[in-house]
Amino acid sequence: LIPPGLELAQYPYNAHPGHAVGWLGRIAPEKGLEDVFALSARTGITVMAFGLVQQPTYWDRLVKSYPNAVVRYGGFLTMPALAAAVREFRALLMTPKWLEAFGIVGIEALACGTPVIAYQRGGVSEYVRNGETGWLAPPDDLDGLCAAVEQIDAIDRAHCRALVETHYTVAHYGAALADWLRALTTGASA
Repeated sequence: LIPPGLELAQYPYNAHPGHAVGWLGRIAPEKGLEDVFALSARTGITVMAFGLVQQPTYWDRLVKSYPNAVVRYGGFLTMPALAAAVREFRALLMTPKWLEAFGIVGIEALACGTPVIAYQRGGVSEYVRNGETGWLAPPDDLDGLCAAVEQIDAIDRAHCRALVETHYTVAHYGAALADWLRALTTGASA
């Protein structure tokens, strides 16, 4: 595994976020946005959702099915507007219904100091450390997801940024790639 690397200057750290939590991804059923609507309806927490609306009927169905949810759609953002939005979240929610290979949006959030609350499914387990950089809930466990949101202020946002600084920068990516290539050319196992 060669983890991705971010150019940290593109992800400004924020120690003092706003009140809303965020969600990033394609607006499609496999991304599990219905759990975000259910969480908002249950807890009253405002969620800002950003991403490409691949299935408008899915979004419309969620809005109608959860009239008490406070989920606002903010559009599809590119950098640097995306980082500016993410740094204001109290946390980033990741709710995939399928096995996400890594989930780069989680690393982008951590780079801004934004903790991640996610289902323990796929690569997100590589960088979300319970109580340190966020919380992992069992897959599809809405109760666990809601409980994690209630604990988000216990996370030190500086720990989130530090994890990215020590494992997920462009320099770390380059070194891992160079090591892998060196191992390939020398016949050694990486």
